[in-house]
Amino acid sequence: ILQSAGKNIRGELDSTLEKLARRQQNNKDNEPLPGYTTLTRRDYNEIYESLKRALQKELGISVKGSEEKTEYSGKEGTKKL
Repeated sequence: ILQSAGKNIRGELDSTLEKLARRQQNNKDNEPLPGYTTLTRRDYNEIYESLKRALQKELGISVKGSEEKTEYSGKEGTKKL
């Protein structure tokens, strides 16, 4: 009984520590970045991910859509950029 109770208490403590760590990280995410008054880490990450997805999409389209013939292409005939 004591072992089971100890495991349950340990599980609850671990869960509480994880929640506190997440809450602390969220608080840090909402603080302005050094040198900025309104730009937070969360805002920066959202902007970064949005730009990254847009660039990957744009580059993916242009890479797939642009094949050029080269003098070195041989039997394949085209070379993907």
